[in-house]
Amino acid sequence: MSTALAGFRARAGAPSPAIIVGYVAAYVALDWISFINPVGAFGITPWNPPPGLSLAFLLRYGTRQGGWLFVAALAAEFLVRGAPAPLPVLVAASLLLAVSYTALTALLVRVLHFRADFASLRDTVVFIAASGVVCAVVALGFVGLFARSGLLPPQEFWIGVTQFWIGDWIGIVVTTPVLLLITRRGERLAWRFTAEAFLQALSVALALWVVFGTKFGEQPRLFYVLFLPVIWIVMRHGMEGGVFGALPCSLA
Repeated sequence: MSTALAGFRARAGAPSPAIIVGYVAAYVALDWISFINPVGAFGITPWNPPPGLSLAFLLRYGTRQGGWLFVAALAAEFLVRGAPAPLPVLVAASLLLAVSYTALTALLVRVLHFRADFASLRDTVVFIAASGVVCAVVALGFVGLFARSGLLPPQEFWIGVTQFWIGDWIGIVVTTPVLLLITRRGERLAWRFTAEAFLQALSVALALWVVFGTKFGEQPRLFYVLFLPVIWIVMRHGMEGGVFGALPCSLA
């Protein structure tokens, strides 16, 4: 994954073979790490960061690299999920992901004029809205493909669609901005380690402990506690702060 990030920073035209290998390896690794509480034989997960990695990769290197998303997705089906369906179904599903998220990249850049540095509120809104719509379309197509193949009971169809949509959307909204911000060429994150930064990190850790490490976290309304440190960070550091403040909350 570090190789892929280094290549993002040094981008000059098409990615090198090392960067492509790094991207595919990072995709499979993220898919394995997030393979928790899967739904159905083909393993829909509540949080799916590989699409976020892929979107960052395509935004950095262009839509011509969409074929590597197909390779990465197909590799993950075998290496992480153990090929849960016949090969034609797996190929079709991987192709659907590659075409859809390559199309999302083209939509963002060429139609909506999205700027990958999130320089304005408009860029953020466009990014979240467009990715949400495309993720919904992908969820319907992907789950429908497996349901039609008899790999998902009919009564679980909408559960699968909802979880796939939310998982991919959260994965993109959380992962892509982080990768785009830390790989900007010629720029460094304007963060310094200060007493306030330490307190903000501590507040995030405390909120996570209250929600997930105590009996109080059994009450769903307490999940709103996670918003408090993130709001503080956003007010002090803007978009960059919000991106990195939300990351540990999403990982948890």
